[in-house]
Amino acid sequence: MGEPSLEKADSEIEKMAKFAIDDNAAEAQHGRKSKLPFVHQAEPKTPPTHNTPTLRKELKKLKPTEFREDARIWQLYLEEAEEKAKDKADLWNTGLDSLLIFAGLFAGVVSSFVIDARGDLQEDSQQNLLTGILDMLRDGSIGDIFGIPGTAYWISGLWVISLFTTIFSAIMGVLAKAWLAKYVPATTRREAKDAYHRYKLDRQAERWHLKEVLILVPLLVQIASVLFLIGLIIQIHGDSPTIGRTLLSFCLVGALVYFFMTLFPLIVPSSPFNTPLSEMCDALFGQNLEGEDRSAFKTDIDEGLGEILYTKLIQSPKPFHIDEAIAEVALPAFEPKWTEFLCKNDTPKILLSRFRQCASSRTSDTLQRDETLCNHLLAFLSFAELYEAKLHEAFEKKQTLQGYQTLDKSLHEALEPGNPLHRWNELPDGLRPLLFALRTHVLVLLHLPQNDGFKPHAPSDFNANEMADRPWEMTFQDIRSSHRIHFTLAACRGLIQGENHLKTISSFILSLCLAKAAFAASETGRTSEWASSLTREERADVNTLALRYISKLYHATITGWEDMAADALREILSVEVPLGDTESTRGHAGVLRCLIFSLSQPSHALRVHAIKMLKLVSSPNPVLFNGIINASVKNIATMTVYDDQGVRDDGLELLIELVKANEPMAESIRSAVVDSVQSGLSKYEDQPRISTIQFVEKLSMLQYPDNLFTSSISDVIPNLVDLFMDNSAPDHVRQTALKLSQRLWSVNSFTEVKSAILNHLGAMLERDEFSNRYDFFNNVQALVKAKDFASGKERLSYTFPWYSPADFIIDIMTNVFGKVVKVAIYEEDRTISVGAQDFLKSLAKNDRFNGYLPNLEIMTWLEAVDLTVTAGLLNILVEAALTDDDNDVRTAAIKLVSDLWKKPYAIDYDIAQEVKKTIISDSHKDTIQNEVYTDIREKWVLFLGEVAEYVTFSEAIPVIIQVAVARGSSSEFRSKAVALLVSESLTKGADYREVVKATVPDDLEVKLPCTSDLFSKGKWIKLLIELMPHVELQDVAQVALAKVVSSVKESLDPKSDPKPPPPADQAEGENSSETLEVSSDDNDFLTESDIAQPLRRLLGKSSWDGRMYWVEILASLAEHFPEDFPDAPKIVLQIAMHDPDGDVRNMALQSLRPLAKRDTIRDSFLNVVVDRMDSMADDGDWNVRFALAQLLAAFGESKECKLPEQATSRLTTMALDDRDYDVRSESVNSLAVLLANDGQYPEVSTAVLEKFEAGVKDGHWKPRQSWMKLIPPHIKDAGSARVSLVFDIAINDGDMDVRNAAVAVLEQLLSDAKLRDAMASKIGKSLASAIKNDEQHSNTTSLLTRLTTPKLPEGRGTDSDSEIILTTGHEIWIGVTMLLGRNGEQLSLHDIASPAQNYDNYVDLKSLFGKVKLQDPIQNVLPKYLESALKSDSNDTRSQAVTLFDRLLCSEDSLAWDYGGLLGRTNDAQLISRLAEITVKDDDYSYNLRKRSLTLLKTLFNNIRFQDSIKSSLSKVIESCFKEPDLMKFRSNAIAALHSLTEANSNEDCDKFKDIVSPSIPHLLKITLLVIDRDNEYMRKEAEDILLENLTSYPNETKINREVLSAIPPMIPTITVEGKRIALQLGETLQLTDDTAASIAHALAPLLRTTSSFPRAAAIELLSKLYSKHRSSKPRLIESAIPEIITLALDEKDDVGGIRTTAIQLLVSLSAAPTITTDEHSSTSSPMNSPVNENLRPSVVELLSLMSNDPAVRRTISLQIIASAFGTDNVTLQGHCELLARLISDGRFGDEPTDKVMLFLASAIVTRPKLAPYRFEILTALWCRYGSKSITPVHSEPLDKSVLKQPNDLVDWFTFALFGRHATVHEVRTWLRRCKVWLPDEPELEHDHHADPEPAIEENLTKPVQAFFHRSATIGDRASRRRACPTSNRGGIQAILRGTTRATRSTIKSRRVSTAIRSGTGRPGRTPGRSPRGGGVCAVLCGRTPTRGGEYAGEPLVTSSKRSSVVLEQAQPENVEQPLVDGGAPSSKLRLW
Repeated sequence: MGEPSLEKADSEIEKMAKFAIDDNAAEAQHGRKSKLPFVHQAEPKTPPTHNTPTLRKELKKLKPTEFREDARIWQLYLEEAEEKAKDKADLWNTGLDSLLIFAGLFAGVVSSFVIDARGDLQEDSQQNLLTGILDMLRDGSIGDIFGIPGTAYWISGLWVISLFTTIFSAIMGVLAKAWLAKYVPATTRREAKDAYHRYKLDRQAERWHLKEVLILVPLLVQIASVLFLIGLIIQIHGDSPTIGRTLLSFCLVGALVYFFMTLFPLIVPSSPFNTPLSEMCDALFGQNLEGEDRSAFKTDIDEGLGEILYTKLIQSPKPFHIDEAIAEVALPAFEPKWTEFLCKNDTPKILLSRFRQCASSRTSDTLQRDETLCNHLLAFLSFAELYEAKLHEAFEKKQTLQGYQTLDKSLHEALEPGNPLHRWNELPDGLRPLLFALRTHVLVLLHLPQNDGFKPHAPSDFNANEMADRPWEMTFQDIRSSHRIHFTLAACRGLIQGENHLKTISSFILSLCLAKAAFAASETGRTSEWASSLTREERADVNTLALRYISKLYHATITGWEDMAADALREILSVEVPLGDTESTRGHAGVLRCLIFSLSQPSHALRVHAIKMLKLVSSPNPVLFNGIINASVKNIATMTVYDDQGVRDDGLELLIELVKANEPMAESIRSAVVDSVQSGLSKYEDQPRISTIQFVEKLSMLQYPDNLFTSSISDVIPNLVDLFMDNSAPDHVRQTALKLSQRLWSVNSFTEVKSAILNHLGAMLERDEFSNRYDFFNNVQALVKAKDFASGKERLSYTFPWYSPADFIIDIMTNVFGKVVKVAIYEEDRTISVGAQDFLKSLAKNDRFNGYLPNLEIMTWLEAVDLTVTAGLLNILVEAALTDDDNDVRTAAIKLVSDLWKKPYAIDYDIAQEVKKTIISDSHKDTIQNEVYTDIREKWVLFLGEVAEYVTFSEAIPVIIQVAVARGSSSEFRSKAVALLVSESLTKGADYREVVKATVPDDLEVKLPCTSDLFSKGKWIKLLIELMPHVELQDVAQVALAKVVSSVKESLDPKSDPKPPPPADQAEGENSSETLEVSSDDNDFLTESDIAQPLRRLLGKSSWDGRMYWVEILASLAEHFPEDFPDAPKIVLQIAMHDPDGDVRNMALQSLRPLAKRDTIRDSFLNVVVDRMDSMADDGDWNVRFALAQLLAAFGESKECKLPEQATSRLTTMALDDRDYDVRSESVNSLAVLLANDGQYPEVSTAVLEKFEAGVKDGHWKPRQSWMKLIPPHIKDAGSARVSLVFDIAINDGDMDVRNAAVAVLEQLLSDAKLRDAMASKIGKSLASAIKNDEQHSNTTSLLTRLTTPKLPEGRGTDSDSEIILTTGHEIWIGVTMLLGRNGEQLSLHDIASPAQNYDNYVDLKSLFGKVKLQDPIQNVLPKYLESALKSDSNDTRSQAVTLFDRLLCSEDSLAWDYGGLLGRTNDAQLISRLAEITVKDDDYSYNLRKRSLTLLKTLFNNIRFQDSIKSSLSKVIESCFKEPDLMKFRSNAIAALHSLTEANSNEDCDKFKDIVSPSIPHLLKITLLVIDRDNEYMRKEAEDILLENLTSYPNETKINREVLSAIPPMIPTITVEGKRIALQLGETLQLTDDTAASIAHALAPLLRTTSSFPRAAAIELLSKLYSKHRSSKPRLIESAIPEIITLALDEKDDVGGIRTTAIQLLVSLSAAPTITTDEHSSTSSPMNSPVNENLRPSVVELLSLMSNDPAVRRTISLQIIASAFGTDNVTLQGHCELLARLISDGRFGDEPTDKVMLFLASAIVTRPKLAPYRFEILTALWCRYGSKSITPVHSEPLDKSVLKQPNDLVDWFTFALFGRHATVHEVRTWLRRCKVWLPDEPELEHDHHADPEPAIEENLTKPVQAFFHRSATIGDRASRRRACPTSNRGGIQAILRGTTRATRSTIKSRRVSTAIRSGTGRPGRTPGRSPRGGGVCAVLCGRTPTRGGEYAGEPLVTSSKRSSVVLEQAQPENVEQPLVDGGAPSSKLRLW
């Protein structure tokens, strides 16, 4: 409100310096004319210009006044008083003029009447004589003597008196006019004496009742008129009574009107009617009613003027007069005497009312309104000051203060709502400093101990909600010089005497004022100019008192840090901070709790800061953490484990300090670290796990006594092992964990590593993870066969703690033997269980482990599983099998229960009884019957039978029966259930038969028509039929079946035609959806059949599934009750032939199969089947034809029955020609059944031989396989053509099952001793032919392998090595045979296969080759043939050649030694070359072959025989794919080969293939760094994986790594964006030595000078990565690139790709290096005064923090922060605040005065909402870094006197903030007088009055404060010397850079850096002294200008550019502390960013 007007009003002030503390005379503020537009004012009339000598003489006699003579209030009073006097005089003069006229006229009238009446008084008058004569004539006689009547006397008397009164009133009127002329004198003066004269006239007129006298004059005239009328009435009445009475009546009416006109004004003052009589009454009696003071006037002029001020102005109804009166009272020169006078009357009340009115009103003239409000505030301030003084005076005199009740009440009322003092911001901005001052004084004043105010409950502090408005920010605005002293006084008082909020506000205000003054003083070199009239003592008192207040301010600031920390954290997190119950003796608990609470928050920066600060607090005093840190140790440990590196270091240091300082806390810390590490290792993200591993590694390297964390490492080793053995984890994470585990094992000797590996393997066996367990058994089984860990071969990563495989196997089996056995026994997955069993078998056969493992047979091991069977265990398993939701769990549980139940001696009666109770409990009722899965139900039934063996278990009988008849139960299971039901375990119960009988349902009748409900009845009927043979239940079954038989017989011969019953789930009246839709004429169903019509009608009304189940039931009954159903087979057959539904026909034929096996029944329908077979064979449903083939096979099984040839012929036809392959296959199987019947069907045998060739050529594999199984009995000699056909099928058939069947036929033929030799010869010739066909190579090899697989002789095989040799030898033999046969060498299967299959004596298979006769020795033939095979076009041939090569040379050592001799050395180079070509140039679809070839080459590389060939061939082939365009299609293969070659399985493998890989390194880099080919993205990704995954896994520098990074710098000029990323990652992760890194950095340096920005960005970032890795071991790594880095950091435009950011970050790292001074680099980061850049900010902040170690730099930074704090750019301020937070957090502020100012300022500026993110960090950092400097009053140790004489910048700045540029006498003495009162408890310091007027420091301060001010004083001395040459700090960080001194520059160690700095450029070839991008580094550092010759002169250098223009001055060499700063005009706005 009113801001534009304020700006207008303060335009003169704003033209001054930013820190406008200039003084103006306070009195000059009130000398102008004021005018309120909202108060109507009449223009004053010009008074007469004449004056009287008498008045002048009278005024000269008056003494000088105590009021201002020319005050405007006198003019106002005179104008108003004279106006009133003139108005009254005019009114009275007008009345007197009228009166005089009326009196003259009336006197004339009365005179005529008097003259006429005079004759009535004379007896001899003519009138009387005539009257007498008349009377005599009327009466007729002469009466008495005539006399004068009495009325005549009355008439004459009244008229004469009336005439006299009229004349007298006229005389009085004339006199009154003369009086009035004196009452309104003519004067032009408007001074105090004139006012007093006017006051005296008014008071005299009142005292002598001038008004009453003037009122009396018209009253006399009216009295005269009344007297005249009375006389007239008497006269008229005498003349004529009638007329007289009439006149009297009118007179009475007039008198009555006059009476009322007189009375009305007295009753109703608003009445316009009055009379002189009413005015007289009002004048005489109204004064008492109105309370008018009629006392004597004040003869003393001052008293008179005071009365005028109060009564005429302050009490004036005109607001304007009140305002002017208050303006006079507000003047500093206003006498306290009259202030006291006003305080004791109702002036405070009037002022408050007017103040409230003015504050709430709206006006267009806001300037005048604000001025009025200002005067009111000043007036109240003077009242409050006086009231305070009187209170102190009365308190000292122990008296009660009287007369100030109105003031006290007004002050209380001013704080209430609706009044201006209720809130600090009720008034416009410009008045808020005064408002704050007044409110502060009032709040403190009303609660002083001396004040027993009238309202004890008045507020004593600012409201809490006011703090959100930040009242202290009023300091940022320009404050009037006249208001400053009031503002600062109030702040000082609030600091000392205020409550919490007020003290906080006051401390912030003083802090901001101090910072404001410090900046202005530092920028201009000037502080306050003291008035010459001030004495030395006064100045010394000011300085002493200022020091005391600074100390109080510092103490209050420290207290505020803690108070604000919780609020700041709460504001950041938007949650309540649980401070808890802080310890009463420790006020710092709140800050610590805030820091600890912030550890659990998601903000990373917040947590980092908390760790850093807690470390600071714990270091000096760890006891502070007692009771607080325990609850948050886990949070600290969590951050310490897997946060950033810096946080981990701080956190670890904190934990170590806490452990050392507090032993009881050690265990909780250790536990928290362990939990955090375990949690970090178990996370899914990669980075936390990597960080955790690095943390554990750091823990292992800690070196201090009693390392508590050693046990922590032992606790987390299992988790570490779990991580590197977790196959689901990324490879790089697993590798990192593995390396650390290896280090802990080898270096730190943690034996827990081995135990953890064993435990993990044991746990892995218990988990349901197929792949892990499968791989485990495969791996350990391979290790059982291995003698040692062969070099060059892949070794299991987790075997590193063991020296040999045998040791590993022994340890692993010692720990997990029982678990392996459990897997072998109980594992449901067959693959896993078989793998475990094979592993145990291999152990049992291997003699190496007999001495270490139990020497038992494998089955003994399997039976030795140590499982303690208890009722509890079994009940748990039973519960799981019954209730678990997972069917797999239920299956496994019931299986395990069954297995445990079978364990010998494990089960007794009690256990069985407990299990029985669990099963039959109510909660598990019908659970087994309702089981969804059939196999689980069946397992339960079997288990129930096992339980019944131990206890009587009749409850199991219903369960078994219901499961047996349930849907899905097979006939086989039904048989098992029947066997179980009739077993002894169940039949021993007394109620056995009753239970079974109760279980069997009563409604088993089978009636037609029927529906699908017959299914369950059919199940029951089959069960009862199977139970009939058993005596125990025969009667029960017969009774139930009798009803069934009866009902079925009734259906077959129905007497009526009943309707079909509705389905069970169908309501009456609804139509069944299951009923077959038949014709309305029931006779149409099965009309072609021979079934009787009633039965056909019933069947037609049945549903199709009902008929299907009815047929099945009928057939079953006919099988067991043939006498009751003799026609049933025919009926079933008729249905099979004629039913319209295929499923019904199929079921009918299936049901006839059991009947076909019954001799007594078969003949009844066999002929019908044969007769109708053709029609059934042509049935359209394949199921019917399939069932027919099975039915014919059932007929043919019986020897008593022979199928007619018609049937066999039809069956043969179906085997060949049926359209369904299943029917054809089943028909062949039926033929096989017929052939097995002892030659009963020779025609079938003949047909098979004839049709065999056609059969084996069937289009489907299933019939072919059936035909192949049919042929062996029919081959009688080797010469049969069918042998060749079988061989051809074994080789060429496309289905494996068919080929296997054919091979089985050949094996069967070879097993016949009679046919063996001939068959061998026959097969051998066929094999020889097939071997040459490459397309048949694979199948031929399989056939040969199967036919010749060796079988160990009896008694052999206990030695596993023998088995290995035999198996491997046979594989080699197969390969050699195939190779030789392919190349024309005729080999006889008889010569080779016979010895291989029949060993009369055990011989090595190698001897077989000696029996093979070749044209040349095999050593000459085999290599050539092998080379030829490797060149074959057939993939299979090449594959087998590679396999053979591998077997010959890379098998176990003993075998390689034996068989390696088969290959001569002459063809090594060719073979290796061909393998290399296969590895790279083979077809894409043969990836497996390429992989095997490369694996073979890698294995052969271990043999020195092949190393040179492999190096030459493979490297040449790979490189050619990159160079030759024709081979580019193989480039991806080459990259895949390189990927495999660079994979390191061990440290020895890292650089093994360097000679092969090295030539391709440039090509890989080109693909990844330079080429953008979206079509070959996969290839580029593969190349990237080689570089970033394989090479980076090498633990040490390798030749490949060195060549990779050395090849990158030349490629950077053309590098792509993606290539840049890869290059940076390589630079960060590849392992290099320091020398290599230095050479690469040297190669990168010239790239920083390239013209293209992107290569520069890549080069600088790569340098940064290299330096980060090697900075600790080689700090001078990038020394050659420092000049270029400096140039890039200085270049404002060069920010593409973050160049400047990286350069600055690199400079930060260089600045932090221990061997490089900060000053060296503080000179190189200059131009950061660019606009806000979020990317640059963190780096610049860190850089400036490091630079601020230099006090000069820090001072300049501080001043810039102050400038931004008082500026308007919030974005800039945020950047500066971030820098401030970093400086405080790093503890950069030290002993400089500006450092102290920054501590004060930081607390205040962080309260801004924009700076909320930094508030908590700054406050807690202040408390942790500087909170220990708290102040406690101690008076025993005075300061050194030398300190007292030192100039103190802080004191100068503080007084500058108090008094401004000019310290006036009034302000200084006022501040001294009042501030001393507020510090009464500290004695004053005696001063040396002869000393210089320098600031004297109080001696009664504590040591911290003494040190605080002593350091500040010392620094202040330097600052005072700098004032002689004031400089400017303009230019952002340029000023910081120019703060480097010449002395510090001389300490720069690096000559290259110095050269670059002196030359002003970082790039060779540039002009010296000039920087192409905002340069001037040389000028900045050296202050010299270059001459034309490149030399420098000693003159100041002026540098100009497009972006900056600075003037630099040469530093003073004799003053090493003098900073180099810009010269020029002062600037109040500095920007950092």
